[in-house]
Amino acid sequence: MTDDLDKRLEAATERASQIESRKQRLVGKLESARKALDEVEADCRAKGVSPEELDDAIKKVRGRYKTLVEKLEREVADAEAALAPYEEPSP
Repeated sequence: MTDDLDKRLEAATERASQIESRKQRLVGKLESARKALDEVEADCRAKGVSPEELDDAIKKVRGRYKTLVEKLEREVADAEAALAPYEEPSP
């Protein structure tokens, strides 16, 4: 009976040690993630964007991007139409 308890104690101790190692790895990852978040927030502030308003800023930039792409498409279509009378027809 003592041998069985000794084995169980040894196994439990080993598992506890593994848990501590896993916990330390996760704490390290958490610290790295927090540091990265701080850096991203600092970059946002340096660019004049509040991190709390980042979603709104992204929506605004995407809207502006869409508007510019649509404008470019219209201008390209207008340029193609303007050149069409001067090109030879395709066979």
